[in-house]
Amino acid sequence: MPLVELERWGPAGWDTLAEIRIDRPKSGLLSPMRLDYQRQDGWTCVPHPGVTLGLGDFQTDDFVPVISLPFVQWASPQVPGEVLETYEGEAVAALLRDLIPSGWARRRLLERLVSPRWQDLTTQDGPQHDVRLLKEAARSPIGNCRIKGPSLSGDRNPPMPLDIERAGDRYWPYEPFSKAAGLADSYPVWAGLGAGGENPKLLINRADDGQYYLDGNEPDGCVITDYWLVKWPREPVSGNRIDILRAEYLYLKALGSLGFDVPEVRWQPDALWVRRFDRGPGGERYPVESQYNVMGKIGNGARLSHIDALDVILPLASDPDGMLVEYLIRDHINRLLGNSDNHGRNTSFHRTFHGLELTPIYDVSPMVMDEDGIAWSTTWPRDWQKDGNPDWQRLIQRFAQSPERAWSGLQSRSAALTELQRTDAWQALPKSVTRHPRVLPIGVPISL
Repeated sequence: MPLVELERWGPAGWDTLAEIRIDRPKSGLLSPMRLDYQRQDGWTCVPHPGVTLGLGDFQTDDFVPVISLPFVQWASPQVPGEVLETYEGEAVAALLRDLIPSGWARRRLLERLVSPRWQDLTTQDGPQHDVRLLKEAARSPIGNCRIKGPSLSGDRNPPMPLDIERAGDRYWPYEPFSKAAGLADSYPVWAGLGAGGENPKLLINRADDGQYYLDGNEPDGCVITDYWLVKWPREPVSGNRIDILRAEYLYLKALGSLGFDVPEVRWQPDALWVRRFDRGPGGERYPVESQYNVMGKIGNGARLSHIDALDVILPLASDPDGMLVEYLIRDHINRLLGNSDNHGRNTSFHRTFHGLELTPIYDVSPMVMDEDGIAWSTTWPRDWQKDGNPDWQRLIQRFAQSPERAWSGLQSRSAALTELQRTDAWQALPKSVTRHPRVLPIGVPISL
């Protein structure tokens, strides 16, 4: 029965948080599995409500207390941090799905881990590869958790700076893993591949020597000054897909100019640079969890209901009414800008001592334009719609603690969007975007 160790980053570095046993390794994340927390510094003991003691306060003949971590240190929002509990099922698999490489990164890793059989198609992708990918390739995902992997050898994978001037070349993401260039074994197998999704993406860090490195391949003792996620057009690349990626950059610039929470972005034709929001200026690692993980759902691209999401998210939020307003306005932005790729991995949350908070807006692009016909993944049930839009008034009444405050906030946020078409970034959008019939930056829905 394979065992993987879940590690969490803290002020003292990486520590084992929990052990996860996977009953049927060939079934991968679809296997029955169990998670057991490992006792460590920071646990608190709660013998009954309102009393908090330390482990040393209990004698061997005392009754068994509840031993738990604070919310911010749980493995995930659906796996409460109680050391005497065993957690099983989909919620455990969901947190692993956040950590295991997916999409383009998964394909690159399988090429390296199971080649040459992968390349002659005698080996197919499937859950049978999940355990190996977890153990060998989940060392540097987004967020503050990882799966413990084999120890690294500095002699085998010495730090290698990247030729960043060529990063706009659509073929450049493959270069660090190119056998033809003699680099296939030069980098750790997982380096830079901690972000998922179908677009080619690399995590790239700038060190204090002025050079750029794949995440996880920096020189020992260096200071990282910038953490970036770099994204290229979906494959096969077309002029249309380059326009979609360019629009994502300009959408984020436009939204930022209107006061919306977006990360810093840069454009290097044809590559989008997004400053990571899971890292602090001193290298701190912040919890980041997808909506799938917060809801305890394993699916990649699986359909969700906004109502189900709000039922789970709002009780965990640091400011439930603020979360409700921001959630509604982000859904509105997706619909206005044609971002049909609204699955549960394109919405993420920070976990804080006060509760859940939405991360900055990311992955917002006119995916209604894509050749593959991207369907909406997260939708409103028909009985929660009015004239084709979510029934905001009914939603506010159903979910808000202070409906008046929430309604005022929603009106204010919506009003800001009426300026979208007047921003400099909007004026720079490709005509293929602004003339598309399903990109409708109308600002405020009729229901308001």
